[in-house]
Amino acid sequence: MLIGISGPTVLAAQMFIWAEKGFPEEHIPAGQKDGDKFARTMCIMPDRTILMYENSHTPWKNEQKIYAIGAGSEIALGAMAFGADAIQAVEIASKYSPLCGQGVDFLTFEGEY
Repeated sequence: MLIGISGPTVLAAQMFIWAEKGFPEEHIPAGQKDGDKFARTMCIMPDRTILMYENSHTPWKNEQKIYAIGAGSEIALGAMAFGADAIQAVEIASKYSPLCGQGVDFLTFEGEY
């Protein structure tokens, strides 16, 4: 599984720990229950299913063809709608959004890209 998280750093760290434990309902990070301040978590499964965790222990299945989370996500979505791949979209968002721009790191499943 590949995981991407956007939101408060402390909650993001808690979400990684929760993910390592297998997302047990009884151990959801307390901050994830806050309707206003939570870490948006995108889990990409090996079969390419995308599960999203927001302010609940229950994920929802994302069936969008293109998707972005975090600062600059609107810019990245626009870039992908016009043909950019995900890496190019982050580079474009980093150039035009004052809230992102710490470089591009990407993960793939073994043997891809």
